[in-house]
Amino acid sequence: MAPWASPRMHGVSGIKTKTQSIPQQERRRSGAGAAQERRRSGARAAQERRKSGAGAAQERRRSGAGAAQERRRSGAGAAQERRKSGAATKLRL
Repeated sequence: MAPWASPRMHGVSGIKTKTQSIPQQERRRSGAGAAQERRRSGARAAQERRKSGAGAAQERRRSGAGAAQERRRSGAGAAQERRKSGAATKLRL
């Protein structure tokens, strides 16, 4: 058990306050939890995902309704994506 979470010193809530004391933005940046925090953070989430570099394209593909449009915009991959998705997209373009 980590020393800052010892129940003798802080009561049970000592465990909770450790994470609460860190501001939310900081948590978002910090490593492993970052992606989850972004997903939770509501309106920001989509923007954050778009910015996030390497993972961005994958995230866009997952993101439901907007996915097709995003793919069409996405430069090099766009033509391939169109081929996969058949006649419907050609009509739309």
